[in-house]
Amino acid sequence: MKKRTIPVIIILVSLVLVFVYLNKDGKPLKSIDIDEGTINIEEKNTVEKYVRDNIKTIATDSPVLGGSWYVVSIDVFPLLDSGIVVYEDGHIQSNSNFTYKYDKNTKNIVIKSFLQNK
Repeated sequence: MKKRTIPVIIILVSLVLVFVYLNKDGKPLKSIDIDEGTINIEEKNTVEKYVRDNIKTIATDSPVLGGSWYVVSIDVFPLLDSGIVVYEDGHIQSNSNFTYKYDKNTKNIVIKSFLQNK
């Protein structure tokens, strides 16, 4: 065996052990604990889906040449109740910062602000 193979095997085994430890109950991960608090993965996914599904009505700018908005990429930051979305209509691309309010009980989302970056 080459000298580089052993560290690679150790890293791979370590990653597998970490994954097994985090997923020890066999259920999908619902949250990740970090120093600042807990990121709720369900909230992140729910907000992302809401913005993707409703970008045509959320966007404050208008598409051009008969196009309609669709999301290219989105980052949601649950600890800050905010996100960044890049969207386009096939002709022009826009990006905006947004803030939201998420009700964990009802899963209701309200977009509080949607500011297009110039």
